Amino acid sequence: MTLTAPAQLPAFDHSALLYHSEREYVDWLGRFISDGLDRAQPVLVAVPGDRLALLRRALGDAAAD
Repeated sequence: MTLTAPAQLPAFDHSALLYHSEREYVDWLGRFISDGLDRAQPVLVAVPGDRLALLRRALGDAAAD
């Protein structure tokens, strides 16, 4: 089989965050996660446990499993 056009794969956005304070971390990631959820996009959060607790508190009900 010969393809006449290259296969189109969905693009992923891999962002990095440099932050100076815990508040900046939570504010920025909270907005980023909320924006994705508001757009009905899948959101994966992989952070250390203490950071996850901060984000869960900031996101409230939106952080439900």
